[in-house]
Amino acid sequence: MHDTLTTSSPTRTASSASLLNSVLSSITFPEGTASMTSVRLESEYAPASDRRAQYVESRLERRSKEKGVLREKLGYKRRRLGDDRTCKSKLRDRLTSLEQALSADTKVLEEIDKKMKQLQAEYISVQEKAAWHQKDISSLSEQLQHKEEDIRAQQADIDQLEKELKNASEGEIAKVARQAEILDMSDADLTAMAIHAMKNREFGNKIDKAAQKKATSIMIRDIQSEIFSRMTGVTPDEFQELMQQIQSAKNALSSEKKGDKDDGNRDNTEHTENDRNSVGAPDGECNNVGKPQESLGGGEDEDDEFMHPIRRARQSLNEHPLGKAGKMSGPDVRPPQITVSATWSSGQPSKRGHDNTTGPGW
Repeated sequence: MHDTLTTSSPTRTASSASLLNSVLSSITFPEGTASMTSVRLESEYAPASDRRAQYVESRLERRSKEKGVLREKLGYKRRRLGDDRTCKSKLRDRLTSLEQALSADTKVLEEIDKKMKQLQAEYISVQEKAAWHQKDISSLSEQLQHKEEDIRAQQADIDQLEKELKNASEGEIAKVARQAEILDMSDADLTAMAIHAMKNREFGNKIDKAAQKKATSIMIRDIQSEIFSRMTGVTPDEFQELMQQIQSAKNALSSEKKGDKDDGNRDNTEHTENDRNSVGAPDGECNNVGKPQESLGGGEDEDDEFMHPIRRARQSLNEHPLGKAGKMSGPDVRPPQITVSATWSSGQPSKRGHDNTTGPGW
């Protein structure tokens, strides 16, 4: 029993490290990142269990799919940018052609003016034609201006997506390793939770239900909350600071959504006016530009819209840390201390207890 809890064979350790390296090598990272990451994981988290390797592999696969969604969005934006640039070139060529036609018509008008009495009918016809050309030039100039604004906005979106894709690759290895460490509890953590379940009958019953796949969603949330409290040892100040981060992110998202809605209403009004005043647009040009496509990733892209305000809210809190005036009032919510008195295979009591300062981060 002690051998099962405290030791692992060198063969299992080597196979776990090999599995980690093979999973990491199958993902495309920036130059030099994959090899450094695999060595760092092997050195910092070895020896790892086979179960931890499975956790890491499943999470890396999920992160790879998420990056694929970002890449598809980036490709879509780039295609739209190329289409808009082609459309801009066509509009510019059309504008040049009309300007040249207007110049030619003006010269004709000068010649007709000398023969006004003899060529009055021809003069009127060409004058009307010139007026239409001038109207088309004004309309096309306005369309060209709007198209240039759209191109600038799309280029900014592409730059932001490229930045987010780069940031997603940098932090995901540490994140999945931390999650795997929490799921693969140490012997001391498992024993401490078992002792707590024995002393707390209600919590123990929830554990039993969960082990038999009979727990309700409320029971599961209670167990997760208890594990979070004991594994992180969160203090009242730390808990309040976390809640402030969430609140700031929520407020930022609300402001962002409200601004997007106002911008959308203004855009719709402007587009309606442009449609009413638009004349002389060439048939078949730019018909597909600006049409919405189905979102990629089955609805997960909505989270991408929240990344900017959340990052800004967290940066604001980092610039103004919680002071003495911001301490949480009320009873202390510090998790109770647990001293593990059981002896392990080495014959020595475990020195790792939940004293609110130890244990892996959530």
